[in-house]
Amino acid sequence: RLNYYPDFMENENPLISETKNKLNVQKNYIGSYSSSSKYCVINMNGDSMSPFIQNMDLVIFRVIEKEEAIKDNKIYIFSFKNRIFIRRISQNIHELIIKSDNINNEYKLQIINMSDFKNIKILGQIVGIIRTVE
Repeated sequence: RLNYYPDFMENENPLISETKNKLNVQKNYIGSYSSSSKYCVINMNGDSMSPFIQNMDLVIFRVIEKEEAIKDNKIYIFSFKNRIFIRRISQNIHELIIKSDNINNEYKLQIINMSDFKNIKILGQIVGIIRTVE
């Protein structure tokens, strides 16, 4: 049973949200499952990661509680300047490259320089998606 934050909005950290439920999720929905990790579920809100993650997909993320190396081109949930994002991240020596999967290129590539690293907090790595068929 995972913590599920159904009212997640991009301006609030789901890990400190007052509104949470429990959701039964089978381990096979979680890539590289580890019993020592903590996992949470939120609703994707928007099309920034479409077609890979679609609006209203349930997104499973592994909570990152202490600093760890970014895995290149993996999808993370993170806060930056008091907003929450779900994007692909790659890391160079002095910068983070933030990318959207949106096929219409509606979201610009963003570069976060080392001087702004203090403003970014990686909350988790996306490890699973549950999609409902309408």
